[in-house]
Amino acid sequence: MTNGITDEAIAAYATDLLDKEADIETLQNDKKAIYANLRDAYGKRVADAVKLAVKRHRMDAEKLQAAEELDAEAERILAILRAPRATRTREAA
Repeated sequence: MTNGITDEAIAAYATDLLDKEADIETLQNDKKAIYANLRDAYGKRVADAVKLAVKRHRMDAEKLQAAEELDAEAERILAILRAPRATRTREAA
């Protein structure tokens, strides 16, 4: 026994953790299968959109707002990049 913990206690914690790791792996495989089924049935675009929506749904309000602001800024920059070169040069002046 070191640091106040017995070998048996360490073994018990390790076993619990290994069990949880197995549970997590099973859940992750289940999640992958759901996305694969979605992709097969409706295509990659729909699967990616659902994945993003689920990710955003889990965000707190502050992170969601930051993500939406970043999307808006990226759209603005994309519009600039897609504008004809002469228009971009005039606007910069």
